[in-house]
Amino acid sequence: MNLIKIHKIKPKNNVERPTSVTGITKAKESKEFFYDPTYVLTHDIRDHNNQLLHPAGTKVNPLEFTPLKEALLFIDGDDDSQVKFALKQQAKIILVKGSPLKLQRKEKIWIYFDQGGILTSKLGITQVPALVTQEGLQLKIKIFGGDL
Repeated sequence: MNLIKIHKIKPKNNVERPTSVTGITKAKESKEFFYDPTYVLTHDIRDHNNQLLHPAGTKVNPLEFTPLKEALLFIDGDDDSQVKFALKQQAKIILVKGSPLKLQRKEKIWIYFDQGGILTSKLGITQVPALVTQEGLQLKIKIFGGDL
């Protein structure tokens, strides 16, 4: 009986407070850098009739087809100053630490979490708060350091 209760509690705890993204620190200095999402196809892309659409070696930038519709703001949800800063921005808030559901209930807005650090590692984000916006066919990443 105790094992069943333990297993029921653990998933709920993971939902309420996901595992923090490792390797992310609070920014001390402001800086900006760019991420180019362009990649090269490693194999031919064909349609349902086996007609070649794009040959291997073709460069593809997803932003040409699907632009970033809204800014992304990565923050530490346990840092009150970062939370206050984030709530004043026009951006989708993505936590790297903290309780997204608790914050979502309190503020009555959608809050997201970078599960497993997939987005931050792909974008090269190691410090927060970090704002991601689209500039041309690249993503601009602005790190906010110092007092917010």
